[in-house]
Amino acid sequence: MEWNDLIYNRETFNLFDKDEKIPDEHVNKMMKDICATLPSKQGRYPYFIDVFNWNDPQKRMWMYQYCTWIDEDHSNPHSYNPQPQMLAPILFTFTVPKDVKKDFDVPEDNWEIGTRIDSIEVSYYEIGFAAMHLAHAATDLGYHTGFCACIPDYVKLAKYIGYDDAITCLTLGIGTMPEGMTQKSNDFICPIDGSEYKRGVNWNQPRPEIGKFIKYHN
Repeated sequence: MEWNDLIYNRETFNLFDKDEKIPDEHVNKMMKDICATLPSKQGRYPYFIDVFNWNDPQKRMWMYQYCTWIDEDHSNPHSYNPQPQMLAPILFTFTVPKDVKKDFDVPEDNWEIGTRIDSIEVSYYEIGFAAMHLAHAATDLGYHTGFCACIPDYVKLAKYIGYDDAITCLTLGIGTMPEGMTQKSNDFICPIDGSEYKRGVNWNQPRPEIGKFIKYHN
């Protein structure tokens, strides 16, 4: 895609078909591209990216049921709603070590991937670089994307996917829009119990005006 087509085609989507099969070559291309081109502060990568398909349905269903958001709309019968983007056919998770490492026995250029030497905020903006890189890469391949950060306990999710003393703070689902679906669909049917949920975001939520959060300095 051309750049303008890419950025204007990307939008948040979260009504995926979990049974869709994403070709391995597409996932591998995104992984190779991110390793080859991703920016990072001083060449450090203080986080890990994990890629989940549906080869382990039990694990993916646990993640779907665990990642919820609190609904304060009393007209909705569910106070805790699952995040449908967690059902995406491919899910990326972003995990940061909890502890800062201060003593090093090797030169800086040999520091291991996932080593955190700075504040957690540095790791978060590094994850931001990677997450948007993957979102645009997925859009370029024709997929829809949906972020999820409604995670009740970052440490518990990290431990569940195999990390001790770490924080899994963001996920990104990718897939195509199911046949017959439109982005204007506002409700979600849970595949586990058939319950209907309201989506947590407005599908066409307006963007801010330039003057409201961008300032020019002369």
